[in-house]
Amino acid sequence: MNANLLSQELAALAKVLAVSLIRLKETRDSLLSVGRQLRALSDAAQLGSPIDGHILYASKLASFEGELIYEELHKLVSLLEEIEALRLLGFTLAPEQFETLRSNVELRFASDHRAFLMVLEDRRAEWNSDWWYNASLQPGPRDLEDPTPDKK
Repeated sequence: MNANLLSQELAALAKVLAVSLIRLKETRDSLLSVGRQLRALSDAAQLGSPIDGHILYASKLASFEGELIYEELHKLVSLLEEIEALRLLGFTLAPEQFETLRSNVELRFASDHRAFLMVLEDRRAEWNSDWWYNASLQPGPRDLEDPTPDKK
């Protein structure tokens, strides 16, 4: 089996496990314990960190020059969820990787603002509402304005 595919599957599994543990109100120690086991599986299969591919994919998607359609924005947010789940499980990324990702996501948010807000609202749940992309991309006054001109 392809190592990239295995790494993607490991990341998806990590998200499911992290979200399940968060919903069960498990402690940080429980998350890290599961994370250690997943890292051991990743190391044994010589997959490298599953977070690296996700960071690269999410950064490329967020920094794409053109407009993204709803499904592409949905995939971006899904990648962000998986990255956060991996981080909660103890997988690490370099601070500059995170800052590049954050910057690219914020620029994408500014350029595809309304569609991005719709995706965030569709995917927001109790378990992810305080994750950085949900917490830092809160609607401002411009989001509440009616886009239609006044009819007098």
